[in-house]
Amino acid sequence: MINIPNIVEYEEIIAFHPGCYLADVMNSLNYNSKDMAENLNLSVELLNKLLNGEADIDEVTAEKIAALIGTSSKMWLNLQKNYDDAIYKIKKEKEKHN
Repeated sequence: MINIPNIVEYEEIIAFHPGCYLADVMNSLNYNSKDMAENLNLSVELLNKLLNGEADIDEVTAEKIAALIGTSSKMWLNLQKNYDDAIYKIKKEKEKHN
């Protein structure tokens, strides 16, 4: 099981990076990072950055993930957008309280 530290919480706002969901996909496929990176045609370094919330899922990566697991690329882009929006809200809330 992969433990991903890419969930950000502040008060009642929770931001889940798409890497959380990608880790779930890896676990369900029983892939390690090397296997997943090869199947997505990504470097292991980029995959690990995605899994750790250190890189964003862009259109190309979203298309690769969607093709591998049979989802839409739009779903992955929406997960990224929702994360970005939640992080923005968290930053605004923190600014209010400082």
